[in-house]
Amino acid sequence: MIRTYNNVLDEQLIKNVMDYFKSIMGADVWGSSIGWDQNLSLISSNTLTHRISNKTLEKEIKSSIETALDVDFEKEELTFVPSIYVWGGGSYITWHPDDCYPYNGTIYLNEEWDSNDSGVFLYKDNQTKKSKV
Repeated sequence: MIRTYNNVLDEQLIKNVMDYFKSIMGADVWGSSIGWDQNLSLISSNTLTHRISNKTLEKEIKSSIETALDVDFEKEELTFVPSIYVWGGGSYITWHPDDCYPYNGTIYLNEEWDSNDSGVFLYKDNQTKKSKV
């Protein structure tokens, strides 16, 4: 089942994440989708990846998500890995199951976005075999 949560990150936390992103743009801290399972990217263009390394920012994001979802990651012994992905033109990830993760989410932080920019999130319920947008 998929749920949508609004306003998970407050404006100040969004600004903090964007400031962090800008501070690492030219730094040697990026990985890529090149090493991903080939079935996930097929002929997709490369995607840049970065695990957030600022522990204060990581804790702020985690706390905000725990509050919005009413979950305690420590209590439920869940792993929390906040990451930044930069999806360029022509990049995508193929259909894949995430049912091994009890919580999995995507937060889009585009300063500007147009429907021609793509970024569509598709979800297929394995029970009903219907696609949802």
